[in-house]
Amino acid sequence: TGYDVRTRMACLSQMNVHRCIASVGFLAALATSLSAAQAQVSSVAQPQRQFARMLAQPVTITWRDQELSAALGRLEQLYKVSLWIDRRVDPRQRVQLQVVDEPLAAVIEQVAAQCETKPVQFRSLIYLGPPRAADELATLAALARQSVGNGSAAARRKWLLPGRFAWSRLTQPRALLEQWAAECDAKLLGGEKIPHDLLPGRTRLEMARIDLAVILLQGFDLTCRVDGRAGTLQIVDIQRPVQMTRSYSLRKISPALVDRTLEAISPDAAKVEDDRLVVRDRVETHDLVAALLRGKTPRKKQQREAGSRSKSAPKRGQSAYTLQIQSQPLGVL
Repeated sequence: TGYDVRTRMACLSQMNVHRCIASVGFLAALATSLSAAQAQVSSVAQPQRQFARMLAQPVTITWRDQELSAALGRLEQLYKVSLWIDRRVDPRQRVQLQVVDEPLAAVIEQVAAQCETKPVQFRSLIYLGPPRAADELATLAALARQSVGNGSAAARRKWLLPGRFAWSRLTQPRALLEQWAAECDAKLLGGEKIPHDLLPGRTRLEMARIDLAVILLQGFDLTCRVDGRAGTLQIVDIQRPVQMTRSYSLRKISPALVDRTLEAISPDAAKVEDDRLVVRDRVETHDLVAALLRGKTPRKKQQREAGSRSKSAPKRGQSAYTLQIQSQPLGVL
């Protein structure tokens, strides 16, 4: 009948409308997901670009017999950079400096050289400490982060997500570690290893709790491990050499890329086992290996950091010898 035809046509029309609405909803959700993914990638790259721009700021200063802690504190205030001085560096030593329109990074390097320290970027700050400690910092943090992996998703988020932290002057390191552990539903173990000390105050630090724990403990020649199942933050001595082991599949890697990778790192750091490349070294070396195996050309800085330990090591198939001569005539040499 006419009624049935009209009813069926109305139903079909309504179904088409619903399908269109569902399609529009799906496309909107897809667009949102893509935007979220792009935002996630951007959120990783954006801080790095901002940090690079910050370190490129031109600086004009004149310091005469300036106390180190006061000088670096002035840089923090003027150029919005976070600096961390290792507790083994005397903050009262005097520095002399006169620069005109030099990049902030170059200024920090000059100050570090006067204090016989090494500056390295660590997350959102610049660390200044003994050269060995500076070289070990990133790997110690990677090992500590690796230990977080056996906990619950909620605990991992608390340890690994960056937050904003501050503490007052004369705060004790052990009290801070106990607080951070409690915020992650964990108990501090081995706290007695930390000598009594009083920290300078911090007003703004954006970093993950696990990274803060590592950089704080390194000044005492200590580090930490998280046991998510037991709910503990364990303070441990630093085991040297500070290295981590990772294994890389070679199944889809060309022999040329494998050879190029092996030539770029110390022969003692890697070995090929069946179809895998096993590397034991600092985290900078692992970053270099991962880039080379993907066929990428690493940045010069990345190559320099990875090769700082092994730049004098002989290449495969070569031998190196050392001869020491003391108080001998030139003719004998």
